[in-house]
Amino acid sequence: MQGGWICREALVADLVDPAARVNVSARLRSVFNIGVIAGALGCGLGLSVDSAPGYLGLILGSALAEAAATACCLGLPDRRSGPAVREDTVQLRQALRDLPYLALSLLYGLLAIGDLVLRVGIPLWVVARPGLPKGLGAWLYGLNAVLVVGLQVRLSRSAESFTGARRLLVLSGVAAASTSSAGPTTGSRSTGCASARGRSAPTWPRRPR
Repeated sequence: MQGGWICREALVADLVDPAARVNVSARLRSVFNIGVIAGALGCGLGLSVDSAPGYLGLILGSALAEAAATACCLGLPDRRSGPAVREDTVQLRQALRDLPYLALSLLYGLLAIGDLVLRVGIPLWVVARPGLPKGLGAWLYGLNAVLVVGLQVRLSRSAESFTGARRLLVLSGVAAASTSSAGPTTGSRSTGCASARGRSAPTWPRRPR
């Protein structure tokens, strides 16, 4: 999926006027997250049902969605003349020599781990906690998508300048650090809330000896 975002950004940069690229990218991400909301609702229901046909349906639905997206990409028009080479194009060897740029890219990659935590870490955390609904992880991911749809375009208006983009990157780093530090404190609280609702802890099957 990350590779798909790189290709989409390159396509936007090639087809859209430079002054509108940030806004168009933000709107594309908002539309993408509308699909995420629908998928999260379906996954949450499938996990709550907790049956083999439900899981199989989720896998087949994901495969069909990927096939539909591929078909849409194949329908894009070709640029037979090829992209024009601008005078301000940065060569790969120049980018590799730019140490501040490489350091920023590394730090941004570390921030992207937050998406993996949201998609993988939180669902695993949910199923390991007694009494929590199994679909809660998918619904939390859907809630994140709702926030993206509602705030992405509005916040992206500040990223049209270098100063604004730097400010947003710093704020996102602070937010990521805050949520990461809050994670270890949720273990006892989630267990206590589940016990207050009178739900028993899940039993895991043991291997025969």
